Amino acid sequence: MDVIKESNGIYQRIKMLFETPVYKRAVQLCWVQQIYKTNIAVVLEWFNLQQKGLLSPDITEDHMKDLLLEKDMKSFKYIMWTSELEMIDEEVLRRLLTLTWDVINGLKMGDVMFEARRLLQTPARVPSSFLSPKVISMARSYSSELSQKDLDPLRWLTPGRW
Repeated sequence: MDVIKESNGIYQRIKMLFETPVYKRAVQLCWVQQIYKTNIAVVLEWFNLQQKGLLSPDITEDHMKDLLLEKDMKSFKYIMWTSELEMIDEEVLRRLLTLTWDVINGLKMGDVMFEARRLLQTPARVPSSFLSPKVISMARSYSSELSQKDLDPLRWLTPGRW
């Protein structure tokens, strides 16, 4: 990464963060494989429901991503992450790590959507575990939850987070 070495911009200021244990922990917690795979399976089923016309056209992919992120914020891994953040004394570092968490999760959700779309186009490659009744039930439950939510985009913003 020669760009980082020679940069006087943002990378120069934050490059020390990438090698810290707390940053590596954020990446580790964000990318728990079982949750990642479950999210792909749920989104795949959600896409199937959407294609069959069983969902309101008002419910978009962004709404589904936001719901998955909302569910993620109630998970044990998020509770662990926030408790680890509380041990950091420096406010600026805490904010930077919070932003890092959000960016990593956003990238992960983009990847979840991409993988679900890819599997939707190649049904033969869908793992049998993705077709389990539990996954189908979760997708339907999330769809139902979305249909009952206020889908105003401004409602999804978390006020005062920063």
